[in-house]
Amino acid sequence: MVIREIILKLNHHSDLFNLCETSDLLKRIIGESRIWRELCAYHFTDTQIQDAIEAVNGNFTWKEIYHRLKRSQTPFCSLCLINTPC
Repeated sequence: MVIREIILKLNHHSDLFNLCETSDLLKRIIGESRIWRELCAYHFTDTQIQDAIEAVNGNFTWKEIYHRLKRSQTPFCSLCLINTPC
C-alpha cells in the first residue's frame, strides 16, 4: 500500500502521532508493528536494538522498544552515519 510506504519514510515519532489524529485508517496503519520496527532500524544501531530487546527478556512490541530506546539512548541517524537526533 502506497500510504504505508510513505509513512515509513517519516523519521520522527511525533509525525506518526500527528497522523494518527487525522484518520482511523492512518491510526490503524501506524499501529502496525512494521512501522515501529522500521523506525527502530532507522534511528538506532542493531546493537542498541538488540540490547533493548534483551533488557525486556524478549517480551516486547516494537513500539515499546522504540520508546525505550528513545528515552535511554542517543539515536543513530542512518543518513548521517553518526549518533545524533536528526
